[in-house]
Amino acid sequence: MKLNTVGDNLSRVFTNLKYSLAHYRRVLRRTKRPSKREFIDIVKITGIGMVIMGVIGFALQTLFVYVIKL
Repeated sequence: MKLNTVGDNLSRVFTNLKYSLAHYRRVLRRTKRPSKREFIDIVKITGIGMVIMGVIGFALQTLFVYVIKL
């Protein structure tokens, strides 16, 4: 049975890192920068989602504060 040496492990780490970086580079080459209209739509949708989550959180906190006081 062959024992793994530090060199083997290091080589495996660098091979995996090289493969991952090549994969990331390939993905980035296929992406494109959003148009101004797409960016504005993304900001609006994200903002609406944040407001909705904030309202839900505030409502739940208010509900629990009043339930605990009773």
